[in-house]
Amino acid sequence: RAAAPPRPTPRRALAEAMAVLAGQRSGDRAAALAAVRRAAEEGLPGADFALGRALEEGLAGDADAEGARAAYRRGAERGDPRCMFALARRLLEDGKPATMAEGVAWLERYAEARPRAAEVRRSLGDLFAHEGARWSDPAKARRYWREAYELGSTVAALRLADAARGQGREADARRWLERAARAGDGEAHFALAEAYEQGALGLRASRRRALQHYRAAAAAGHPRARERAAALEEPRRRRRRRSQG
Repeated sequence: RAAAPPRPTPRRALAEAMAVLAGQRSGDRAAALAAVRRAAEEGLPGADFALGRALEEGLAGDADAEGARAAYRRGAERGDPRCMFALARRLLEDGKPATMAEGVAWLERYAEARPRAAEVRRSLGDLFAHEGARWSDPAKARRYWREAYELGSTVAALRLADAARGQGREADARRWLERAARAGDGEAHFALAEAYEQGALGLRASRRRALQHYRAAAAAGHPRARERAAALEEPRRRRRRRSQG
């Protein structure tokens, strides 16, 4: 009698069940979901996230938002960073202050587990900068923005510039804008152009420098920079036309 084929390992069985749920292979979706649920109950790494995704997206029937949240929470408490992020996202989308505060806390846990996640740190900075929120913490906002900038987020540099400007620290605001501009950020070039045009942020007014930054902003795709550069050049064009006339 032929030997029975070996049973798949738990991890392989989970992968096969998820392939059925995702439509990548044929099979009974209800049975596949039950297999994923068993794997999650047994604590198989990655199973909580797989179950949460299956329930959230309704891969075996109607979507189950509460079931998905419970699966993500269990995985997050077990230390799965993907579950931390998924749970934080759902909690932040809830809109209730207490629930959102918990979402912020889970997003911080995710950031600790993913030290190279620049955009998560930028988002945390934005959340902690939210005035009036129970989790508001300007110092934390600036810390997360700095971390995000160090990981390559020019948007975080713009946030730091705005924060410095709001505190009357014009030189710091200018330095953050200059850092973002050196990285090619169009918004930073546009803000510096306005500062040079108006003589703001401790800068001496300079039409030439303003034009340089407007042109750089336009090259980076800023929607208003080309028009502002043209407006700044118009007086010179008029003088040239008069002298030629």
